[in-house]
Amino acid sequence: MTTSLEELDYAEASTELNQGMIALEATQKTFARVSGISLFDLI
Repeated sequence: MTTSLEELDYAEASTELNQGMIALEATQKTFARVSGISLFDLI
C-alpha cells in the first residue's frame, strides 16, 4: 500500500477500481435475483 499520492500508479488504481465496480455490480444483480426467489415460486 502506498503512503503518498505521488507514488500512486493511476493506471493500476483505475484498473483495480474498475474491477471492484464490476464485482459490486455483479453481486448486486445476483442479490436482486436471489432475493426475489421464494419457495412458493418453486411449488
